[in-house]
Amino acid sequence: MMTSRSTASPSSASRALVVIVAACAALCLLALARPGVAEAGRKRLVVLEFTGPKADDFRDDVEKLLKKSHSVVPLKKWQSTAKGLNATRVNEKDVKKVARKLAIDGVVTGKVEKRGSRYLVHLTLRDGTTGKTVAAPDLVERKAAISADGRDTIKQELLPAIDDLSSGGDDEDEEVDDEDDDRPSMGSKGRSGFGKGKDAGKAKGKTKGKARGDEDEEADDEDEEEEEARPARGKTKTKGKGKRNDDEDADTGPRFGRGKSRDDDDSGDDDRVAARDDGDDDDGDRGRRRDDDDASVERDVDTIGPNDPRTRAIDLAAGLSFTGRRLSFSTNLQMNAPQGYKGAPVPGLMVAIDAFPLALNRKNTSITRNLGIQVVFDRVIKIESSLVKMGTTYNLPTTEQHLAAGVIYRHLVGAKLEIDASVRFNKRTFEIDRNNPALTAEDVDIPNTDYSYVDPGLALGYVMSDKMMIGGGARFLFVTSTGQMQQTDQYGASTVLGVDVEAGLDYQLASKLLLRVGGRLTTLGFTFKGNGDLTVNRDGDATTQDVAGARDTYFGGFVTGAYVF
Repeated sequence: MMTSRSTASPSSASRALVVIVAACAALCLLALARPGVAEAGRKRLVVLEFTGPKADDFRDDVEKLLKKSHSVVPLKKWQSTAKGLNATRVNEKDVKKVARKLAIDGVVTGKVEKRGSRYLVHLTLRDGTTGKTVAAPDLVERKAAISADGRDTIKQELLPAIDDLSSGGDDEDEEVDDEDDDRPSMGSKGRSGFGKGKDAGKAKGKTKGKARGDEDEEADDEDEEEEEARPARGKTKTKGKGKRNDDEDADTGPRFGRGKSRDDDDSGDDDRVAARDDGDDDDGDRGRRRDDDDASVERDVDTIGPNDPRTRAIDLAAGLSFTGRRLSFSTNLQMNAPQGYKGAPVPGLMVAIDAFPLALNRKNTSITRNLGIQVVFDRVIKIESSLVKMGTTYNLPTTEQHLAAGVIYRHLVGAKLEIDASVRFNKRTFEIDRNNPALTAEDVDIPNTDYSYVDPGLALGYVMSDKMMIGGGARFLFVTSTGQMQQTDQYGASTVLGVDVEAGLDYQLASKLLLRVGGRLTTLGFTFKGNGDLTVNRDGDATTQDVAGARDTYFGGFVTGAYVF
């Protein structure tokens, strides 16, 4: 039986290491060259006070989640700066002014509504540079805490928008527009963090009626009473899938800080929520909310964000593979049996690409975003096959390579599962160099293989956690050509069937970088028809078939780094 081994010398191993390091460096450079990726590492954010029942609990959970991947500025620092700049409202102008002062990239606000037994949490992300709303995801929770589904929504809808934020301004003293100096600052009772200073006096004095324009006196009286109990609310309208109108009125919009917490069972609050719900229905409402009598609200799993591990537009992986080979023949012969082959796993270089070009357009929600192409290239760095003849071992240079290219379609099931269907064309080569003057053609009783096959298959992927996804799949191999194996001077015509199975996991090292490990097995079974020279007359009897079939198996695994976007 012939065997194989990797014959990489220290120098060749060093060269292989240099190649791998260069490939990893190229991936990093690609990540840095892509617009927005460098900034996407860590953004400066602030999470303002939430309003509504259990607002503090939800705000704390959101802030903890954001701290895992970004820098979160303390709320008190924002509040004190906002007070000093007379910019205490949540509108474009004030957000931009304070964010520029503190060099903050994004501002997160939240409003909680109690609907039956559930909480509806409206999150809003504003760009610190422009003050405009850039994302407005909704969370549906059964308890006063962010659940796994809620974390998925934040990861899929909020974090991508944060990654795309432009950089904030410089943290330096700047000249501030004083045109709103007479505007009232936050002076409500409770835990606002602003207190009742000089600005609060102005709120009760000169500017109370001035800021409201031409509203009637009755509305003013009602608003005055409400402001003493809690912060004022802005006029909010919804567009499409939960986006809030950026054009909040400068004087009626919500302020930074919080007044008295609203009790969950406050009937007045329930009336206000119901009134807002009716208004939302008239304006079109959010596309993912059901306003049923039982207040059931479900998140639309079809609108999953682009950073979901199951919806990557481009997945580029490079690293090391390890492949071994076993070739055995079915025969009753004790003498003159086919040699067979036994090779331990040897290292190779592997590059794999999954590309879904139409998914680069984040606004594309059709099935076309899940259609893509798949390419895999895997080549052993260096391998030699060993043959022993009359006590002498001959090492023969060998080439082993696999190339696959085809199309893939992925289908998302719920919030965790992905199903992939694909079909590829493959070329797998194993070629032994027989040009050794000390050997004859009969000494190497193994034909070279050059498989061509099509491999339709299915694969599953499951999101285990925020950082890990596992998966596996199987393919059926329709072999169209085998190379020398089916030539008449070798083993002749045969029926060939094969399968390929693979399993592995992805672990997130950074926002765009993954560690990918896995194992795989490819096996092809031959049934010889008996018209090949090497299948008969091996025992001196040409009337019987001596070799009935063969099995060619490749096994091993891979360790790669992947850049995704």
